[in-house]
Amino acid sequence: MNRVEQVSALLRKQLPEVPPEKQKELETILVLDTIEVHLLQNRQAVLHASGVITTDEAMTLYHTLSHWGLADVYDKYAVLAVMRELEDPRYTS
Repeated sequence: MNRVEQVSALLRKQLPEVPPEKQKELETILVLDTIEVHLLQNRQAVLHASGVITTDEAMTLYHTLSHWGLADVYDKYAVLAVMRELEDPRYTS
């Protein structure tokens, strides 16, 4: 299981404890437009090409980003959490 899938699995365990109105709020926050999705896909490609993420992680990120409108809140949050982690200067030099 790659790190994106790990975050998603953890959320699936924890999020049901969150009240439905908070889940709806989270879904609203996770809306991305087409440009934002394309920017994240490009970043994913650079991270993969530079060896920062595995092919499995790259495919998970690409698949979720490609189907962003259909992805569930767990997978969306996991993608954004991992991409944010990868913005750390250790990965961007």
